[in-house]
Amino acid sequence: MNKFLQAFAAFLIWSVVALLFHNFLSNPILGNCSITHTQNTDNEINTQHKEVNKTNFFLITDEKGKKIFEFDGNFIITSKSDSVIIPANFLPINDSIKNYLEKNKSTNLFITVNYLKSEINNTTGENLGQKRGQFLKNWLINSGIPSDRITLESQLTEFDFNAKQLFEGAISIYFKDLVRLKVNNASAIIANKTLRFSFGNQSFRPTDELIDYVLELKSFLSQYPNKKVHVVGHTDSEGDATFNYNIGLKRAQFVKDFLISQQIEPYKIVTESKGEIEPIADNISREGKSLNRRIEIIIK
Repeated sequence: MNKFLQAFAAFLIWSVVALLFHNFLSNPILGNCSITHTQNTDNEINTQHKEVNKTNFFLITDEKGKKIFEFDGNFIITSKSDSVIIPANFLPINDSIKNYLEKNKSTNLFITVNYLKSEINNTTGENLGQKRGQFLKNWLINSGIPSDRITLESQLTEFDFNAKQLFEGAISIYFKDLVRLKVNNASAIIANKTLRFSFGNQSFRPTDELIDYVLELKSFLSQYPNKKVHVVGHTDSEGDATFNYNIGLKRAQFVKDFLISQQIEPYKIVTESKGEIEPIADNISREGKSLNRRIEIIIK
């Protein structure tokens, strides 16, 4: 019994010594162990989350955003270039898209490419988004995907190239129902139309394009009787701004008069002018000025 008490007393003495050493010597020198370990664990967790967030997956979805395919990586665009860098591991995309289209006969593939305002050609009105989209379309066509099953879209947006003048995330791809697509495309053609023709000082001669468009427009308005036709005149920058505004309004009125002559109700037609304030090309070259002289028909 005495030996047990002696051993127990020795244990207590060593325990007290160990605690004193930890509090008065270990912590000041090495820091508080429990706090340090907790902070390190938190930092490791945060780092892991950041790494997970950095993982880049490219999704191909349906028109409602539902994931159809997922690939590791992304398409990359380069500043001032109309080509697209395609990762080596993206080669299976072609077969995936081809097989999906074969199994879903009423779908179409949409490629949307973002572009910057600085990437618009002021002379032709083209943008690098369109050209990059065509690059991808050609890549898919070469793998056996029918060209008539691929639709290109370009979208003006804002983003920043990195230090190497590269950017990921400018391209999205999705499938859309082909039957519904045809209906939507027909509506889009009707709802937003840009027309160019020769305007005389006191006369206006409609083109075959306008005559064909009016037939489609009348059919569209019969389906949507509450819609109105906004006819907007645009000019180049030659002459005084006020003069150009009046010219744009006059040309819009020419088109309105023609629409009325084709049995479209006058109350459904609104004319306005933007004059020279919304150019889509430069006002220096002959080609640029010609592009700016236009009539836009917008259905609202």
